[in-house]
Amino acid sequence: MRPLSLTHLFRGNRAHARQDARGETSASPPRPQSGAAESFYIGPPLGQRTPPRPGAPGSPPAMRPRASLQGAAPPTGRPPAAGASGPASGHSAPPAEVLGALTTMPLLPLDRIAGMTRPGGTPLHPHVVGAFARGAPLRPVVPGGPMPWDHTRLSVDVLATSTDGAVRRYPPLSDGRRDLMATGAICDIPAAHVKQRIGGIELTPDRHSAAFMVNGRPVPPLKLGRFQGHPLPDGRMLVLQPDQDQGAMACALMLLLDQGHLPPGRADQFQPEEGHRAASLQGITGPLKAMAGLEPVVVSHEANFHQFGRRHAARNAFWKEMADRIGTLGPAILDRGRGHVVLDNVRKEGGSYRITIRDPFHGTCVEFKDTHDFFKDLDHSGGKATLDAVFLPRR
Repeated sequence: MRPLSLTHLFRGNRAHARQDARGETSASPPRPQSGAAESFYIGPPLGQRTPPRPGAPGSPPAMRPRASLQGAAPPTGRPPAAGASGPASGHSAPPAEVLGALTTMPLLPLDRIAGMTRPGGTPLHPHVVGAFARGAPLRPVVPGGPMPWDHTRLSVDVLATSTDGAVRRYPPLSDGRRDLMATGAICDIPAAHVKQRIGGIELTPDRHSAAFMVNGRPVPPLKLGRFQGHPLPDGRMLVLQPDQDQGAMACALMLLLDQGHLPPGRADQFQPEEGHRAASLQGITGPLKAMAGLEPVVVSHEANFHQFGRRHAARNAFWKEMADRIGTLGPAILDRGRGHVVLDNVRKEGGSYRITIRDPFHGTCVEFKDTHDFFKDLDHSGGKATLDAVFLPRR
């Protein structure tokens, strides 16, 4: 299968329209223009080695790139200020590394992963389709050792059938806590409500590998410090959370990239919070403020949980507020109770809302029709539910 080149991916950019609560069509928030879209480094096709750097023995003559990842227009589409070469310093940021060799990720034998099979070799979880490692080092096999496995659940991503019948990616465990993969939990949205799948981690057609697929073709990932990112057709990035505790931090990195506060080539400067603090409101706003030098905007929406889950009017009020905020501030990090997603767009179509999210847990970007299923995991002690949305002003 031929991978989708990043040039081809971004050439398909198109303007998205959004309808406000009155049903009027309005332009969506500013998105990367052609200069920013074409700024992504083009990796080699699948099966080819990365070409040597200019000046190295056997390399072709140096060519001036059309744009570097960090150099041209920030994600807002505005040109950089005169003399500016990046937000971090006066030196140009290096381009993000394209993980060309990982365009597709071969599935691993389950019996080589600790805790995935029974003593006889049968799968411990029948709904598991396969597992893959995103560059994790192999565990050396010690002769006579008690754990002769190459990997553990702490180092592999698992593809498993969720409760709605769809196959999803489940990130590695961060510790010995409950694995959401075991129950087939859904952290984005049930498949029945999805209107458009924009991109996501899925099985390749031969069912031998996993890949981030856009329009049926694999797209090579980018190394973003401790994280891995996948370009989307609109010029934004879907960042995978590296384990089951880092969803909010992956969302924070997406906002920093979206809003032009951090070029992909300097993503290693992002220092995520760890442990329980990584999912707290202070744990999200702290790294955003430290990297952007701006105060994040926190919008809290409180509603009666039962009305919110059963009545469209309560949800419509929330979506109307989010649409207005996105129009002025850009995307937001939304805490859904079970996990965090990036809320990209809210528009009205046919009398109901359509919502676009990037989910770092499953590694999906989808547009779906408003449903109470999106909110079923909210904390609703005392019958009240509070949704916190974190925005970051543009650079």
